[in-house]
Amino acid sequence: MKTACFTGHRLISWDTKIIQNLYSFLNEIICSGVLNFYAGGALGWDMICENAVIKLREKHPIIKLHLILPCPPEEQTLKWTTTQKREFNRILDLADNVEIISEHYLNGCFRLRNIRLV
Repeated sequence: MKTACFTGHRLISWDTKIIQNLYSFLNEIICSGVLNFYAGGALGWDMICENAVIKLREKHPIIKLHLILPCPPEEQTLKWTTTQKREFNRILDLADNVEIISEHYLNGCFRLRNIRLV
């Protein structure tokens, strides 16, 4: 089964053109057989892509969103705003699978998360 993995910058605007291009690209690769999508649950590009996959499941219910988190959600989001945490929790609830790399935040857990994503 073909898979795709998302990684990108945390400081990115939710620009309409970027999102349109993302949806177009995702539709294209879904039609070519990519059914599993992996992301790291970070702010920015990860969340944009996670939301796109969630939305595209309405059209393609066979696709799956897998989250690979570096540490438990309450530790990963410790410095996030209430709005960011609410959005993160919504995505967590809608993900098909959630894997947590480390039982607690530790130096290197984000690198381990990235290795697992790849």
